[in-house]
Amino acid sequence: TFVGSFWMGAWCMPVMFSLAAEEMGYIFRDAAPKVVVTETLFLDKVRAGLALAGVKASVVTIYPAPVPGAEHMPTWFREMPADFPMVSCRPDDVALLMYTSGTTGNPKGVMVSHDNLQFTAEASSRARGIKPGEIFLSCLPLNHSYGIILWASSEAFGIKNVLLPRFDVDELCRTIQDFKCDATSLVPTMMVRMLNHPGLDKYDLSSIKRCISSTGRGRAAL
Repeated sequence: TFVGSFWMGAWCMPVMFSLAAEEMGYIFRDAAPKVVVTETLFLDKVRAGLALAGVKASVVTIYPAPVPGAEHMPTWFREMPADFPMVSCRPDDVALLMYTSGTTGNPKGVMVSHDNLQFTAEASSRARGIKPGEIFLSCLPLNHSYGIILWASSEAFGIKNVLLPRFDVDELCRTIQDFKCDATSLVPTMMVRMLNHPGLDKYDLSSIKRCISSTGRGRAAL
């Protein structure tokens, strides 16, 4: 969805899945999206948010099966032609519309340009010491600048990026073991939970060369 939005010259607006329908409604009303892509799990909340906002948008689900009243992305893929027109974006065109946490009031939409995203991705890649051929594991949400920077930097350097939908210690360790991941990135709370996990010794984590951490102070990176 990120890349597809960029190719068609659209803005991509990640929204936290943990928000209540009323909170989503404020963002929908402020941003007025034309299309909302979601998992079936959050479909009712998304529809409620759109209704509260009075916004008419196409709702697209990604899996597992078509849902009445919503578009189905896998069906699109089957019916889509191999060639389609792409838009060449300028460096200062908006790529992302990121909403703040709203700690001093309502969330505010922050416009992030393609140039800004690319610079941050390249800077992050160099700071993390990424090498061609590596496998990076990410379990950080793609509705937060931290997770987006990690994803974008992996894309910029062409390394394999293994994505987990949410943080779970056993799933994290099992994925590192199965994919022989070279590096990952966690917030301090995740690291503490991982180190204190009673079953940690049963996994082979020897492939990990680096584990990067960041705190809330780095949220202004974008």
